[in-house]
Amino acid sequence: MEEQNDKSTLQLEFLGEYHDIVIDWNDDNYECKETQLFELLEPITGIPRQFYNEIHLRSDSRKETICDIIRIADGRFHLEYRAGFYHWRNHTQISYTLVPENLVPEGECCIHLCRHRNTKTFFNKLKDIINNDQLNAKIASLLTPHGEDDRREVILMREICKQFNVSQYFYSPCITRYMRLDFESEEVRVLFSGMRLYLRTRG
Repeated sequence: MEEQNDKSTLQLEFLGEYHDIVIDWNDDNYECKETQLFELLEPITGIPRQFYNEIHLRSDSRKETICDIIRIADGRFHLEYRAGFYHWRNHTQISYTLVPENLVPEGECCIHLCRHRNTKTFFNKLKDIINNDQLNAKIASLLTPHGEDDRREVILMREICKQFNVSQYFYSPCITRYMRLDFESEEVRVLFSGMRLYLRTRG
C-alpha cells in the first residue's frame, strides 16, 4: 500500500484479479469520494456507474477514517457486491462493499464475503441483467407501487423476478450468512420465506 498526503492507493481483489485503486483527495472533480470510487470501479466491473446504488467501506467518507481503514487492512481488499431491482429507479442497481482481506479466511465463505457468488460466471450473468434495458423495462412495467405496504411490495418484487428467472441473482444468501439471520424478524421472514428462487419451467 502506498499513501501520500494527497493520495491513497489500495489493492482490490475482484474475481481472482488484483487492481490498483488510487483515491486522489485533491481532485476537485469529485466533491464526494464515493463518486470517484464509482468511476474507478466501472472499467474493472464493466457495469456503467449510473447503475451503481452505493458503496461501503465500513465507514464514512472522511479522509482520515478511510486512510485508517486502508492502513489497518494493509491496503488489500476484496470487492463484494449485491444487486436488486429498485422500483424508484426502474432498473436493477448494484451495491459494492470493500472488505478488508484480513477479515476473509482463505478459500472459505464468511459473514463478509461469499466465495460461491463471487465467481465470473455468477457476476457475468448479473452484469447481463443490469445491462439489459429491455428486461429491466419489462420488470418495471409489472410493478405497481403499494404506498406504505413494504411487505406486499417485497413479495410482489420477488414473484416478478422469479417470472423473469433473475431472482436467484438477487436473493441468493450464502449459507454462512443465512445461518446468522434473525428469523424472529418479520422483515427477514418475508424476504426469505419461500426460498424457491426460480421456476423449474424456465431455463
